[in-house]
Amino acid sequence: MNALPAKIQEQIDANTAYAIVGGTIVLANLLVIITFLSTSGLYNKYQLLIALAVADVVAGLSTLTAGYGRRQIYAEWPNLPNGTTVMDCVLAPWPPLLAIGGLWPATIVFVIGVERAMAVFTPLSYYAKVNFAHRWILISGALFLLKKICAHTLA
Repeated sequence: MNALPAKIQEQIDANTAYAIVGGTIVLANLLVIITFLSTSGLYNKYQLLIALAVADVVAGLSTLTAGYGRRQIYAEWPNLPNGTTVMDCVLAPWPPLLAIGGLWPATIVFVIGVERAMAVFTPLSYYAKVNFAHRWILISGALFLLKKICAHTLA
Protein backbone atom coordinates (compact mmCIF):
# COMPACT_ATOMS: atom_id res chain seq x y z
CA MET A 1 0.00 0.00 0.00
CA ASN A 2 1.27 3.45 -0.90
CA ALA A 3 1.89 5.97 1.83
CA LEU A 4 -0.09 9.18 1.56
CA PRO A 5 1.83 12.28 0.47
CA ALA A 6 2.66 14.65 3.33
CA LYS A 7 0.34 17.39 2.07
CA ILE A 8 -2.61 14.99 1.89
CA GLN A 9 -1.88 13.68 5.40
CA GLU A 10 -1.71 17.27 6.68
CA GLN A 11 -5.16 17.93 5.20
CA ILE A 12 -6.55 14.76 6.76
CA ASP A 13 -5.15 15.77 10.16
CA ALA A 14 -6.39 19.36 9.86
CA ASN A 15 -9.88 18.28 8.89
CA THR A 16 -9.96 15.68 11.66
CA ALA A 17 -9.15 18.48 14.12
CA TYR A 18 -11.84 20.63 12.45
CA ALA A 19 -14.41 17.87 13.02
CA ILE A 20 -13.31 17.43 16.65
CA VAL A 21 -13.69 21.17 17.26
CA GLY A 22 -17.18 21.02 15.74
CA GLY A 23 -18.14 18.12 18.01
CA THR A 24 -16.82 20.00 21.04
CA ILE A 25 -18.90 23.07 20.08
CA VAL A 26 -22.01 20.92 19.77
CA LEU A 27 -21.49 19.17 23.13
CA ALA A 28 -20.69 22.39 25.01
CA ASN A 29 -23.75 24.18 23.67
CA LEU A 30 -26.00 21.19 24.34
CA LEU A 31 -24.87 21.41 27.98
CA VAL A 32 -25.75 25.13 27.98
CA ILE A 33 -29.19 24.39 26.50
CA ILE A 34 -29.87 21.61 29.00
CA THR A 35 -28.80 23.86 31.87
CA PHE A 36 -31.04 26.74 30.78
CA LEU A 37 -34.03 24.53 30.03
CA SER A 38 -33.80 22.55 33.27
CA THR A 39 -34.57 25.56 35.47
CA SER A 40 -37.67 27.64 34.81
CA GLY A 41 -36.03 30.77 36.23
CA LEU A 42 -33.22 30.51 33.72
CA TYR A 43 -35.56 29.56 30.88
CA ASN A 44 -37.81 32.57 31.47
CA LYS A 45 -34.93 35.01 31.80
CA TYR A 46 -32.45 33.88 29.12
CA GLN A 47 -34.40 33.01 25.96
CA LEU A 48 -31.95 34.93 23.77
CA LEU A 49 -28.99 33.00 25.20
CA ILE A 50 -30.86 29.74 24.58
CA ALA A 51 -31.45 30.84 20.98
CA LEU A 52 -27.74 31.69 20.70
CA ALA A 53 -26.80 28.25 22.04
CA VAL A 54 -29.12 26.58 19.49
CA ALA A 55 -27.55 28.67 16.73
CA ASP A 56 -24.10 27.66 17.96
CA VAL A 57 -25.16 23.99 17.86
CA VAL A 58 -25.98 24.46 14.17
CA ALA A 59 -22.62 26.19 13.68
CA GLY A 60 -20.90 23.28 15.46
CA LEU A 61 -22.76 20.75 13.31
CA SER A 62 -21.64 22.61 10.21
CA THR A 63 -18.04 22.51 11.41
CA LEU A 64 -18.33 18.84 12.34
CA THR A 65 -19.86 17.78 9.00
CA ALA A 66 -17.48 19.93 6.96
CA GLY A 67 -14.44 18.54 8.77
CA TYR A 68 -15.63 14.95 8.51
CA GLY A 69 -16.69 15.29 4.87
CA ARG A 70 -13.46 16.92 3.80
CA ARG A 71 -11.47 14.37 5.76
CA GLN A 72 -13.26 11.58 3.90
CA ILE A 73 -12.51 13.24 0.56
CA TYR A 74 -8.79 13.45 1.37
CA ALA A 75 -8.76 9.93 2.82
CA GLU A 76 -9.86 8.60 -0.58
CA TRP A 77 -7.00 10.51 -2.24
CA PRO A 78 -5.66 7.99 -4.71
CA ASN A 79 -9.17 7.00 -5.81
CA LEU A 80 -10.72 10.46 -6.20
CA PRO A 81 -12.95 10.66 -9.26
CA ASN A 82 -11.69 13.10 -11.88
CA GLY A 83 -15.22 14.03 -12.91
CA THR A 84 -16.06 15.93 -9.69
CA THR A 85 -17.98 19.07 -10.55
CA VAL A 86 -18.77 22.23 -8.63
CA MET A 87 -22.34 20.98 -8.17
CA ASP A 88 -20.99 17.82 -6.51
CA CYS A 89 -19.35 20.05 -3.92
CA VAL A 90 -22.38 22.32 -3.53
CA LEU A 91 -24.70 19.35 -2.99
CA ALA A 92 -22.56 18.06 -0.12
CA PRO A 93 -24.35 18.35 3.23
CA TRP A 94 -22.07 20.95 4.80
CA PRO A 95 -22.26 24.07 2.55
CA PRO A 96 -25.84 24.97 3.56
CA LEU A 97 -25.02 24.25 7.19
CA LEU A 98 -21.94 26.47 6.95
CA ALA A 99 -24.05 29.30 5.51
CA ILE A 100 -26.71 29.01 8.21
CA GLY A 101 -24.25 28.20 11.01
CA GLY A 102 -22.13 31.20 10.13
CA LEU A 103 -24.99 33.68 9.93
CA TRP A 104 -27.43 32.56 12.60
CA PRO A 105 -25.21 33.14 15.68
CA ALA A 106 -24.24 36.57 14.38
CA THR A 107 -27.90 37.43 13.82
CA ILE A 108 -28.79 36.37 17.37
CA VAL A 109 -25.88 38.42 18.76
CA PHE A 110 -27.27 41.39 16.82
CA VAL A 111 -30.70 40.83 18.41
CA ILE A 112 -29.09 40.58 21.86
CA GLY A 113 -27.40 43.91 21.14
CA VAL A 114 -30.73 45.48 20.15
CA GLU A 115 -32.33 44.21 23.34
CA ARG A 116 -29.45 45.53 25.45
CA ALA A 117 -29.66 48.91 23.71
CA MET A 118 -33.37 49.02 24.49
CA ALA A 119 -32.60 48.24 28.13
CA VAL A 120 -29.91 50.94 28.35
CA PHE A 121 -31.59 53.75 26.43
CA THR A 122 -35.19 53.21 27.58
CA PRO A 123 -34.87 51.37 30.89
CA LEU A 124 -38.26 52.28 32.34
CA SER A 125 -40.29 51.17 29.34
CA TYR A 126 -38.00 48.18 28.75
CA TYR A 127 -38.47 46.71 32.21
CA ALA A 128 -42.18 47.59 32.22
CA LYS A 129 -43.04 46.19 28.79
CA VAL A 130 -40.47 43.66 27.56
CA ASN A 131 -41.34 40.12 28.59
CA PHE A 132 -41.09 36.51 27.47
CA ALA A 133 -43.24 37.04 24.35
CA HIS A 134 -41.29 40.10 23.24
CA ARG A 135 -38.03 38.18 23.34
CA TRP A 136 -39.49 35.39 21.20
CA ILE A 137 -40.68 38.03 18.75
CA LEU A 138 -37.08 39.28 18.56
CA ILE A 139 -35.87 35.71 17.99
CA SER A 140 -38.48 35.19 15.27
CA GLY A 141 -37.38 38.43 13.65
CA ALA A 142 -33.80 37.19 13.72
CA LEU A 143 -34.84 33.95 12.01
CA PHE A 144 -36.74 35.94 9.37
CA LEU A 145 -33.68 38.15 8.84
CA LEU A 146 -31.50 35.04 8.57
CA LYS A 147 -33.85 33.55 5.98
CA LYS A 148 -33.70 36.73 3.90
CA ILE A 149 -29.90 36.92 4.14
CA CYS A 150 -29.49 33.24 3.17
CA ALA A 151 -31.96 33.57 0.30
CA HIS A 152 -30.09 36.59 -1.02
CA THR A 153 -26.65 35.05 -0.47
CA LEU A 154 -27.43 31.62 -1.89
CA ALA A 155 -29.47 32.89 -4.85
